[in-house]
Amino acid sequence: MENKNNRDNSRVPVAVLCCFLVAFIIQGVLKLCGVFVFEKTLSWGIFEIIDNTKWLYITYYSLIVFLTIYCLSFMLTSEPFSRKWYHYVIMLIVSFGITTLKTFIVLDYKIHVLLDIMIYIIVPLVINFTTATKYKLLANNIFDAIITISLQIGMYFCYLGLGYWSGVLNSLLPMSLLYIPASANFLIRLEMYIGLVSIMLSMNMLVKKLKRR
Repeated sequence: MENKNNRDNSRVPVAVLCCFLVAFIIQGVLKLCGVFVFEKTLSWGIFEIIDNTKWLYITYYSLIVFLTIYCLSFMLTSEPFSRKWYHYVIMLIVSFGITTLKTFIVLDYKIHVLLDIMIYIIVPLVINFTTATKYKLLANNIFDAIITISLQIGMYFCYLGLGYWSGVLNSLLPMSLLYIPASANFLIRLEMYIGLVSIMLSMNMLVKKLKRR
């Protein structure tokens, strides 16, 4: 009975992944066909309120950054969550701190690149290195650390690739919709975040299988 329950529970992540994959494919196909599911929502007044209210703007974009950091941080682990509370504190502080900094200070492009490296590579590495060995792909010796760093950089490039793919699809938007509130970009680039979650769940299941072997 216990083995049967474990087998049933193992199917849940696969089912969730299938849902994200189907959503990712449908979103891409619809855009390629010129059908934009969230076209009508772009005129929602809520986006104008978010863009014109500093604390709402910071909160909104901080949560988007948090989602990205979260996915990148748990791509090389067997579970899509952490058992250590301070991991979530680190992600929240970095997300809100960097978003606030970018909101109130005009930064050079090079600084933006360095901040992205810190957010999307260094922070996930810190979380990975402080995760228990039984939950992550590799141990903490020097050789495994080098491989982990390389893989984490690769995950970051996957994220950039998803952003490029989303940009290609978004270039199909009608000219009249090019001038949209900045906060509406989440809906416009939804396939990028769906793809990011899909990669995280796929890597979680892959790591779990490798750990069992």
